[in-house]
Amino acid sequence: MGYQDDIPQEDDTLAKSQEDLLNNFQAISTGFNVNHEGFNSEEKGMHKFLNMPEQEEAPSTGEKDGALYTKEVEEKLELFFREKEDGKEIQLTNASKAESTGNVILPGGVIFSWGSSLVVEGESADIYPNEISTILNIQFSVNSNVTEHFAWHGIGANGFKIVSNIGAEEININWLVIGK
Repeated sequence: MGYQDDIPQEDDTLAKSQEDLLNNFQAISTGFNVNHEGFNSEEKGMHKFLNMPEQEEAPSTGEKDGALYTKEVEEKLELFFREKEDGKEIQLTNASKAESTGNVILPGGVIFSWGSSLVVEGESADIYPNEISTILNIQFSVNSNVTEHFAWHGIGANGFKIVSNIGAEEININWLVIGK
């Protein structure tokens, strides 16, 4: 039998309510023991591990609380933290593999984003996989056999542009952005 939240009633005697009360204590113990050490263990109340159901959107947070939750990103369940007062949503995990373009979020919110751009006499727009509000470092390397001339501009929270003026030659530029 499940937990009954309406016992004992005002006119119940102990003899009448005893079985219901014992069932309630059993239901509480059973529920508490899911992913927790039991009431009678030395580690009582400690979590064995956390199971968190997927959230469709960031939960609302108050003035003195934050929220740790899971949410789907590109068909993968990721871990997020929401700051107080419905503040910034911070993605804590990223299941991406070492691919040609990607990112990884480290504890503390540091983001490493990397990618590659093929530029042919003109402009190439690059977008970071995650918004980076503070850029700490940008590095470029060229992967071709021609003498390249390129520049970058428009560096902001969502990306940057690479400009090349080498004629019909195309160049492959690899980039790494470190930010938070």
